[in-house]
Amino acid sequence: RFHRGEESDQVIEETSLAPWGARPTAKNHFGGNIKGITEKIPYLKELGVTLLYFTPLFTSSSNHKYNTKDYLEIDPRFGSLKETKELVRLCHEAGIRVVFDAVFNHTGHDFFAFQDVLEKGEESEYADWFHIDSYPVSLAKANYYTFANRVSYMPKVNLKNQGIREYFLKVAKYWIREVGIDGYRLDVCDELSHDFLKDLRKAVKEEKEDAVLIGEIMHEAETFLDGTELDSIMNYPFRHAMVDTFAREELSLSEFFQVLLKNQVLYREDITAQMLNLLGSHDVPRFLTESGGNKKKLMLATAFQFLYKGVPYVYYGDEIGLTGGKDPLCRKTMIFEEDRQDEKLLSFFKTMIRLRKDHPVLTHGHFTLKSVEEKTFHFTREDDKDRVEVFFNLAPDERRVPLDKNLHGINLYTGEEVDADGSCVLSGQSFLAVLVKK
Repeated sequence: RFHRGEESDQVIEETSLAPWGARPTAKNHFGGNIKGITEKIPYLKELGVTLLYFTPLFTSSSNHKYNTKDYLEIDPRFGSLKETKELVRLCHEAGIRVVFDAVFNHTGHDFFAFQDVLEKGEESEYADWFHIDSYPVSLAKANYYTFANRVSYMPKVNLKNQGIREYFLKVAKYWIREVGIDGYRLDVCDELSHDFLKDLRKAVKEEKEDAVLIGEIMHEAETFLDGTELDSIMNYPFRHAMVDTFAREELSLSEFFQVLLKNQVLYREDITAQMLNLLGSHDVPRFLTESGGNKKKLMLATAFQFLYKGVPYVYYGDEIGLTGGKDPLCRKTMIFEEDRQDEKLLSFFKTMIRLRKDHPVLTHGHFTLKSVEEKTFHFTREDDKDRVEVFFNLAPDERRVPLDKNLHGINLYTGEEVDADGSCVLSGQSFLAVLVKK
């Protein structure tokens, strides 16, 4: 849904495509392709992106591609292996790493091994690759374990079986070796066994030492993050707290920080620093829709996301004001016509990304919560060289935040000098980040 490049190797019937910009459904296709993303690398570089995460690119019969037919082939609807290699090469040249989505919890019903089970039943050499309840296996009855509840076209695999494990490990190594990708995001990762994840980590790191494994886990994930399995997770507890506090205003600030501090206590400091902190994704309503279209709230939430610890994760289109409700409405096509983009919002995202990259203290600095009031809060990020004093006011009116000492420094966002004695005054729905040199 990002961009459709011309003269692509993709194989698709033009008549089967929905018009770009039409309402997304669970079945329609818009024709976005790998060539299109390659063409937009300059846009991504200018925005400041340093990592791209793709939802599944492997051959699949659906538009969401989470029911994999062939794990060793790029879906022809998206383009070719050659184009994928070129995309990754050019991303690397632009300082952008690439992570693929890997679906190792279930396959598509048209996956070769499941097709063999459908044909041969108990006699199939792949029968134990799946959880079969009874024979003959029937798509209509779905008499086997599936992703979610009786989703017949997505049979769940049996990772205790050595054959399917070795197959998936081969897949994981193949794409790193063949295309040069930099790791995987693992779909429904909490349903994968710990021993399989240990084997997967070993295989991936043997192929590329600094490749990452990121789990899709919607809840607490301490047992997956002890250093022997995952490197990080998509931090959905962070996202839910951000939506409830900044967008919907249903959570008090004291409750909000209880969620974040509990999250910090659960994990080692180095793990917290590499969590993928998201405001939205392809599975949840967009933040701008959650906030009732309030762009000030989106900007405040984004500012917090980039000033807090963890890795800021931006869902395509948020930076130009894309809206969208529950899946599939959150999966709209991207807008590149400048007159239809919110230039102020895009400029804000570029500035926040640049600040994050220009000031290592925002990536590595220690986090200390200094004060929390009804609608305001104050925290610091600090390392050996710098300290950043951060203030937020979520109220619509002006608020004053008391200081325990005078504040002298530079406003990170505007570059102006800041000199405050006794208290810091913030206008309604605003933030202030002050760089203090040691």
